[in-house]
Amino acid sequence: MKKIIFSKSKKQRCFLFAALCCFSFGFSVSAQQPGALSVIKEIDADAIPYMQQIVKINKDSTIVLSQKAANNRYALYLVGVNANTAIEAEIPSDFEIKDIAYKSNSIYFCGRKAKIQGGFIGFLASATVNDLFYNSNFVWDTINSTSSIDKLVVYDTILNKVGPEIFDTVPSIDIKIAAIGKDILDKSVFLYCNQVNNWNYSIFNSFVTTEVFDDILLSDAWIAIVGRQSAVTDRIVVRRYEQGNINNSTHGRLQTQNGYIFNQPFVVEIFDRTQIVATTVSYNNITSNYKTVMLGIDLDYFIQAPYIFMKNPWDYGNYFQQGNIRDLAFDSQDTINYRDNYIKLYILEDVLPFENSVFLFAGRYYRQGLDVFSSDVSGINYKFNGIDIRGFRNFVASGINPKTNKLSIWDGDISSLGGQCNRYNTETHGYCNVFEQDIFDSWEPTTQISIGPLRWKASKSINTPLKIKKICN
Repeated sequence: MKKIIFSKSKKQRCFLFAALCCFSFGFSVSAQQPGALSVIKEIDADAIPYMQQIVKINKDSTIVLSQKAANNRYALYLVGVNANTAIEAEIPSDFEIKDIAYKSNSIYFCGRKAKIQGGFIGFLASATVNDLFYNSNFVWDTINSTSSIDKLVVYDTILNKVGPEIFDTVPSIDIKIAAIGKDILDKSVFLYCNQVNNWNYSIFNSFVTTEVFDDILLSDAWIAIVGRQSAVTDRIVVRRYEQGNINNSTHGRLQTQNGYIFNQPFVVEIFDRTQIVATTVSYNNITSNYKTVMLGIDLDYFIQAPYIFMKNPWDYGNYFQQGNIRDLAFDSQDTINYRDNYIKLYILEDVLPFENSVFLFAGRYYRQGLDVFSSDVSGINYKFNGIDIRGFRNFVASGINPKTNKLSIWDGDISSLGGQCNRYNTETHGYCNVFEQDIFDSWEPTTQISIGPLRWKASKSINTPLKIKKICN
């Protein structure tokens, strides 16, 4: 899940980036170690695999999105870290939720809504945590000229300047929403609206019909959209917009020199104040196999001095089946504790034919390593799909138990070893000082195609308390 992190000096930013840029990977798996001190909780709700997301709202609570197996409806779950019950807020059947975000004590979600005459239209919705989970209320509106709103980020240009989550419980009067989705012809679009402008929205698209917007995120100053061009598969398209003024924007394509083909979606996460990491499973024309690759892009400098680091965080030999990257999370709190010299990026992925796992990329100045936390617990290969950071060296992931189909949360504490809640391996790799020289092409800006107002309409959820079962700790 995407986060806003504290700003650092330029010297710190460059050092962090260089520490990760210089890795050349060739892994060896160590002997199995004891599991991390963690717990898996099962909520008494049947769920469909790989339809879960999770977002931390404070140090004690998370909100989970899931699709119910019994009636295919989407529901949001409020889960306390030590609670014995979760609160389910089931959303009406004509809403299909694609993404969730949290800001200023409110939950925002987006997706597509079934139309009476057939087909779908994109929507945005929001509610305070109290309204949704204790009063069964939320508000929503549809977005003209769209068939779906797939991913969103929510921010406040005033409060975000102070730091992450410090004022998340303070009501905001300057909320802005940026999102990506599809128009009625299934072409990628970018949506922007803000509270100060009476929730009027603008919709933009690309002049290239084959361009796909894969992911959207916030850096310290920018909104970034990362995607691909289906007709030219060796390039990554990057678009940046100033958070306070989206008319100040820059657009470009970056081409690598390593023979990688980008025909699978990128999953993107903030890495430092201005730097992002785009991760995908890519086919390599040179080695004729699939590899998981990371591309690092500095949003402040990718035009003046474009560079990408493109190294393999892991490679289980030459695997010829395609894995799936489910989600990324960056531990900004670990980087704030800079004296520890950690750089922590959590990558939740299925690496076929292996099980679903969390790969923890931990870079230090004097050591580079990859910790692997397997979701195979007591012979059950849990299927996780979303990940977020609860606190210092503590991740949370959401998914299901495939034997019971119960909604599950994996609460992992990597600060100490012990317990029986997951398998843990360490992988090592070599080190090099090679930067790849990449090609930058200017790209046409997006074009405004539609405007309209958001007129929030009230609706009701169905709320139910559900039992939580702890599997291990």
